[in-house]
Amino acid sequence: MISIVNTECHVPKTFSDLAKIAAWGRLGQIAAAVASVVTAMAHPGIAIGAILFVIVYIVAIVLTSEGSTIDAEAKAKDRAEKSRRRFHLVTVGRSLANGFSKSSDGRTLLEFMQGDGGYTRLRPHFSEGFVAALQEQPAGRAEMTTMLLDEMDRLERKWRLV
Repeated sequence: MISIVNTECHVPKTFSDLAKIAAWGRLGQIAAAVASVVTAMAHPGIAIGAILFVIVYIVAIVLTSEGSTIDAEAKAKDRAEKSRRRFHLVTVGRSLANGFSKSSDGRTLLEFMQGDGGYTRLRPHFSEGFVAALQEQPAGRAEMTTMLLDEMDRLERKWRLV
């Protein structure tokens, strides 16, 4: 079968040429669509300019897109859950400080927090200075309570809960 090809823009004119393009897969489909646009327009220069404009427009949409709204909602839910967990940790720390200030036994703040179970959840977030102060217990009950409350304030600021 003889193929009649426009020598100016190389557009396939027979079914066998289109079958070859179809065999290329997605790239062949894109090439066939571009060839159809170029053939349809009287001036190939205008057609190529229009195709370039469409390509730039699509690339701009893809690059500026932050994902679907479902992804954005999932990220917002994750952030809200993380914030809620952090707020709960700060509340636990404040409750421990309140309980320690009201307790009358001879336990240190570290022993009090370990007995309650809140220490294991809070320990990874404490500053090194506060952990050292817990180990040494350099101050009295009121001062240690204030130090724990200050540490909770620091975590609130760090996690932007206030």
